[in-house]
Amino acid sequence: MKEPIPPFEPSYSVDEFCIAERIGKVRLYEEWKDGVGPRYYWNGNRRIIPHSARLEYQQRKMAVAESAIAERDGRAA
Repeated sequence: MKEPIPPFEPSYSVDEFCIAERIGKVRLYEEWKDGVGPRYYWNGNRRIIPHSARLEYQQRKMAVAESAIAERDGRAA
């Protein structure tokens, strides 16, 4: 019996990542410069962003947003 194929998790080019996250390329390159952009590897002369790196990136962004909301709500109380 064949083993089931695991779910497909795509990797992203810079353009695909920017479309998926709805951010501009300038913003993404600024985040890499600041050390907060997603992990990537080189495939030839192209940066490739693994799906797992996109998930980590989203988790970091959510943590920052939730912290800002909590801080704002704490001041408003």
